[in-house]
Amino acid sequence: AMMGTNGVLNGNQAQIITSANGGVFNQNLNSLTVALYGIGSACGRIIVGFLEMYFHRRNAIIREKQLIWLSENSPDDPETEGAMNGQSSEGKPDMTPVHHRWNSTVICLYPLPPLVIGVTCILCTFLPVVAYPALFWVAGASYGCSLAFAILGVREIFSIDVARHYNFVTAAGM
Repeated sequence: AMMGTNGVLNGNQAQIITSANGGVFNQNLNSLTVALYGIGSACGRIIVGFLEMYFHRRNAIIREKQLIWLSENSPDDPETEGAMNGQSSEGKPDMTPVHHRWNSTVICLYPLPPLVIGVTCILCTFLPVVAYPALFWVAGASYGCSLAFAILGVREIFSIDVARHYNFVTAAGM
């Protein structure tokens, strides 16, 4: 849905602007919205990259604190027995991380770009033509975010041999 909606919005950009401008084609406004759409797409990918780094660091810090706690507390200590993450069959502490290994930005934020692009499509019918550059920048940023989330999702799921699965993801829509 995201790729189709965004393709319609981006592919018919000149027609949308012309119809909203009373049938008058404005080359400057069209060029500006195309450029801002591309800049927004790049900004969306960069934002997702920064979110990715933040969540990976956060999960690493939590995992480090967990390992420090497990190394400082003996599994034989009755005071810490209930606070342990679990015990293996040998009586050693379970070192399984509290958080899932997949990146939480991909899981939590993936639905946001389609919602944002839907809102921008609706706003194109109400707002004046002067606001279109901002709308197309937001649409480009949401498209860039969705592409970055899709690539991060593939990388997290198929982390053993990523190159083999990129071809499937890019060819699956054909």
